[in-house]
Amino acid sequence: MTSPACPSEGPQSDPPGVVVAGHLCVDLVPQLPPAGVAAEPGALVEVGPLIMQPGGSVFNTGWALATLGVSTTAIAHIGDDPLGRYVHTELAARGITPHLTPRPTEATPYSLVIESATRDRAFLHHVGAAASFTGDAVGEITAPLFHLGYPPVLPALIADDGRKLTALLRRVHHTGVSTSMDLAVVDAASPVSRLDWVAILTASLPYTDVISPSIDDLVSIGVAAGSAPADIEEATRWLLDRGAAVAMVSAGRAGAFLATASRERLDTAGRAVAGNAAIWNTHEVWIDTQLVDRPVSTNGAGDTLTAGLLYGLLQQWNPADTGYFAARLAAARIQGEPLTTAREDCEHTNNDCGSTHKTHDTVEINDSTS
Repeated sequence: MTSPACPSEGPQSDPPGVVVAGHLCVDLVPQLPPAGVAAEPGALVEVGPLIMQPGGSVFNTGWALATLGVSTTAIAHIGDDPLGRYVHTELAARGITPHLTPRPTEATPYSLVIESATRDRAFLHHVGAAASFTGDAVGEITAPLFHLGYPPVLPALIADDGRKLTALLRRVHHTGVSTSMDLAVVDAASPVSRLDWVAILTASLPYTDVISPSIDDLVSIGVAAGSAPADIEEATRWLLDRGAAVAMVSAGRAGAFLATASRERLDTAGRAVAGNAAIWNTHEVWIDTQLVDRPVSTNGAGDTLTAGLLYGLLQQWNPADTGYFAARLAAARIQGEPLTTAREDCEHTNNDCGSTHKTHDTVEINDSTS
């Protein structure tokens, strides 16, 4: 299949704003030897320098969108501590407007990210101040798009079968703002794994216009049976059947599967999505991963893929163009390249990128490729 072109300009040359809310943390990433480490009790294992940077959906997705020129506001809970002050300063320095609530008796969430050249990442995570996030800090939104990251690691938001989660999405959706949600892998030993996630999603997805979990997220909450291509497609359609307008399920090296609902559903999907209804309705397409020559880290790649999806919607590109750009954006994150190179690469490698999305064919339902 020929890669679709990324339009060099769409109907909106200056993308409108977005509010990203939910899970924000500090990522602590020790540089490990290529083979990883296996420390025995009492042993001293030499590792490389420590990288410290903001993390979580709020930062990863928000920073990608801000880098692409989207006015971005972040809403989250942090601790009243050095890590909290650090993450507030970092967000502002990277072009994100921080609306962060310091919690005096709680610590700033952090993740110890364990990864090496031979293994994918794993996390040791402290939920900290994120445990008290209920969505009450989300006030009136003037931006056309609201993205909520990682409800599974926001315990107060998903308590009582997700009552506050549904209420937040319903409240925002009813103002005409497009709503987006991403999930996270749930620890099987966590009380969160025992929640009725089918009921939670069934209640919240009618007010969720875009949802972009990984297949691992869905398997961990019992919504997907496995990670084979057929499982990924079935899970994506399940999300649409429960009420979402646009669903993208990512699967690492296997790519991602993007599917959309009917014209009628997209027409109700808020200001950022409804304008795409004519070219986005009833589509399914597999998004191929982009080749990465020199991987640096996969941390944040899924959130960056989500940012590419949201950016394409804001620019009113078609699904195929959007998927191609999202994959290229995620590849740039994995390689440690400036994210703007994804857009530049699209423009330089596609002959018709000077045209708008209206000239490109889209992939109709049942025309997906793996």
